[in-house]
Amino acid sequence: MRLYSYIVIILLFNGSVNSEAGIVPDTNRIKRLLDLSLLRQNTSRDSSFHLATIAFRLSQEANFPKGISDASMRMGSYFYSRGQNDTALSCFRKAYDIRKSRGDFNGASAACVMMSYVFSTLGKKDSAFSILYESLRLNNFSKDSANLAYIYISLGNLCVDFHQPEASLKYYLRAESIASGINNQGELSLVYGGLGNYYFNTGQYEKALSYFFKKEFIDHNIGNPVSRAQVKCNIALCYDQLHDYAKSSLYYNQVVAVYKELGLLSDLAHIYFNMGRMFINREMADSAISYLQKSVDLGNETNDRVRVAESTDALSEAFALNHDYMQAYRLQQQFNVLNDSLLTREKIRSIAEMQTKYGTEKNEQRIALLDSQNKTRATQRNFLFIGTILLILLAGSIFMGLMKTAREKKKSEGLLLNILPAKVAEELKQTGSAEAKQYDEVTVMFTDFKNFTTISEKLSATELVTILHTCFTAFDRIIQKYNLEKIKTIGDSYLCAGGLPVQNKTHAVDTVNAALEIQAFMMEHAEQMKKSGQEVFEIRIGIHTGPLVAGIVGIRKFVYDIWGDTVNTASRIESSGEAGRINISQATYQLVKPRFNCTPRGMIEAKNKGKVEMYFVNSACQ
Repeated sequence: MRLYSYIVIILLFNGSVNSEAGIVPDTNRIKRLLDLSLLRQNTSRDSSFHLATIAFRLSQEANFPKGISDASMRMGSYFYSRGQNDTALSCFRKAYDIRKSRGDFNGASAACVMMSYVFSTLGKKDSAFSILYESLRLNNFSKDSANLAYIYISLGNLCVDFHQPEASLKYYLRAESIASGINNQGELSLVYGGLGNYYFNTGQYEKALSYFFKKEFIDHNIGNPVSRAQVKCNIALCYDQLHDYAKSSLYYNQVVAVYKELGLLSDLAHIYFNMGRMFINREMADSAISYLQKSVDLGNETNDRVRVAESTDALSEAFALNHDYMQAYRLQQQFNVLNDSLLTREKIRSIAEMQTKYGTEKNEQRIALLDSQNKTRATQRNFLFIGTILLILLAGSIFMGLMKTAREKKKSEGLLLNILPAKVAEELKQTGSAEAKQYDEVTVMFTDFKNFTTISEKLSATELVTILHTCFTAFDRIIQKYNLEKIKTIGDSYLCAGGLPVQNKTHAVDTVNAALEIQAFMMEHAEQMKKSGQEVFEIRIGIHTGPLVAGIVGIRKFVYDIWGDTVNTASRIESSGEAGRINISQATYQLVKPRFNCTPRGMIEAKNKGKVEMYFVNSACQ
């Protein structure tokens, strides 16, 4: 669940309406209009926009570039708040171009920050990072501390979206140091919001609440109703995670009223999404579907592709909760298409390259100057020698290129087989696609660690990942031995299946045999953990047999997945079992009972399934 990214608006315009020497009466009038527009930014946005458009027209008539750029910033802010992102981006670009051409580096830097918010909303995170680094470069000329704090806050927000908590904390703390030094309450409000985001995303909800309450207090004092509504949204999210749904609903409803009154459609879509997630957590599927559909509709209306993608994903989950698995499957396919259009690995890589480039840019400029001088002299002395070397390198390059192509092809095929079943991978290579298929009988196995959350809180991140890697690597080897297909891991859960993509008649027996080996491995692993004084993980295993659909999700970054009631039932069988035991359904038991010693459990209540007949597997028959 993504927290609200705080929008920097008012103080980004500092210095934008200062009087200039030799200013004529018409431009004085424009200045007053822009001052008034800024004052009404948070109380009456329509009035603020109307004043900005008058200032823009008068600036054009007076050929007053500064007035045009400042009015464009106000107008861009208005369009962004209404979800008209393309129009907002055009306004901010105009302001940026004018300010940069006039040498107003501080103003141009502020325009870059606003463009970063639009790019982020459009799902163009790489462009958002790029424009923020441009803002940093411009700030090196202006040396404006207040604007630098805003840039760090914006970078922190983007790092939160990219799941880089340590980087985000670094930027927020830099911003806090600057804002405290100049006693800027508006900036401190944004910093507290960013720090609240950090602690929320690291699961420290009580600490996140403390920062959000600090922010709400400042927003109340400085009279910023929009920012106050935004932080109430985040307070509601914290209470949602703490399962205090009464307080969460109270804050959400307060925010909805404010956003409806102000006509902030993008913000309203965000609130509807959060409320939908809350009702999913409460297993109230119908209410969740209602709010999430509103979020999708508003996201489409405001061209907020990130919102549409996230809400579609949550809608799929809500329909699955309502047992409408076909609609859930269709929505999940839509989500994957939307999500693939927003972010690719190439984009993430380009962001890392930009970060490195910015950090070394000044040194590169010095090196380039010296290198240019040396190359001139070297070229005059060594032209023939270099020509010979180039010919040798060209020949070697061609040979190495051919070798590299062969290696890369082998490597890519190996990676493909590591992601997809061999049969599906071959179909994909031959035809460029792989259709989802219906299987009449597949055996699905879920595993899960008991009290994982409680134990994991006592371990460092490195220790936790090491334990999971050790266990899941062993599971991978075991299921490969029994010809099962690994589907995915979800946190501490492991999902695999037998009888696909190549169907067979031994899938149920194969899966139970694999489960017994996994059980034995975990018992041995637990003994080793006890001897070393470490926490012991106990595993629950659930198995169910039935029909399902399997295939590739999306059109890029392929994922082989399975869907259907069989998958959901297998999950419930697992959660209804006991630690250290293998729990199977009646359907699986009928297929394996001649081969294994089992203990009947009778009819057991399973979440959202009613009473289901279950058995514990004790051992294989001799």
